[in-house]
Amino acid sequence: MNYFTDRILDRWREMVQDNRNVHVFVDEQKLGTVASDWAKLSLEKDAPPPNWRTKGVEPENNIAFVSQLLYKSAIDFAFTLFDPPHDQYKVEEFSGSSAMGRCFYRYFGENPVPAETFLQMRNDWCEGDHRAATEFFQGDNLPSLLGERVLHLAEVAEVMERDFRDDIMRFVRFPFSDLCAVSSYETLQIGLVEVLLKIFPTAFGQDHHNHQLYFAKRPQLFVLMYHGRALDSGGELPLLRDPEHIGPVVDYQVPNCLRSLNVLCYSETLGKTINDCKMIARQSPEELEIRIATTYAVAELLERINKIRRAVVADCRPWTMLELDFKLWSEGREASKEIPHHLCITTDY
Repeated sequence: MNYFTDRILDRWREMVQDNRNVHVFVDEQKLGTVASDWAKLSLEKDAPPPNWRTKGVEPENNIAFVSQLLYKSAIDFAFTLFDPPHDQYKVEEFSGSSAMGRCFYRYFGENPVPAETFLQMRNDWCEGDHRAATEFFQGDNLPSLLGERVLHLAEVAEVMERDFRDDIMRFVRFPFSDLCAVSSYETLQIGLVEVLLKIFPTAFGQDHHNHQLYFAKRPQLFVLMYHGRALDSGGELPLLRDPEHIGPVVDYQVPNCLRSLNVLCYSETLGKTINDCKMIARQSPEELEIRIATTYAVAELLERINKIRRAVVADCRPWTMLELDFKLWSEGREASKEIPHHLCITTDY
């Protein structure tokens, strides 16, 4: 998959071997059943990869889509409000990340994001004037961590203006002769994920544990969604050479989906904490186990699904994280209507 994911998989296997996972467990038999069911279902109705063209949320214009996607990915976190009763962030008929997308679309429409918008918003915010940020994100409610969102957006804007002349395609093509998702030692080609981690250290670079385990949720989300639109852009957007290297996008919806399917099993204490909508601390043993186990389960699901698909239809198109993440995320949102997802005050996801 990629070396970020491989390190996390190694950590999970070590934890299981040494019986150090005390909060989260993976039911291997159930994982196999889900893989089999989803593989067969995908062959019966092999839908094209998602292209993200929700009306009123994502632009039809491909350049505008990528520009808005970069900024949206920088703040794709914490759409469940932390204060009871823990409602979803809502704008008009949209909720969660779609509500955020609606804010961008109603402000920018079918146009790329001008960096000055968020630089001025940051300046106003730091001077105590929160009107621009509030008006931009206002819906039925406001998202949590609004100040952090403003700073993330401003960092992206600063780099885009300074280094890429505020041109999203200069960023996408930099520094690539052959666009790839993740760095490869074989070709010495740097990947988009690493570029995001390096040049946007606040907006994209903080989702790691002691610089050893990089979950990189939002960088991988950007790359994943970019590739989905590129496949449907009629050649306007360059395709990724290595979409199969995109790793699991580990947020709070994906583990909730896996929990609803009984693939992930929580200890009694952790299960009660989540069911009671109590906070779990960022980088706590409980949160790390959820994310490490989720990474393993998703990577294993993808491998098993493709193995079954190939066994049935030898020349079938393999699934990538593009297809699997969309299914996990969609089912996770449905599961959250019945089962609370874990709550963690973080900008990681």
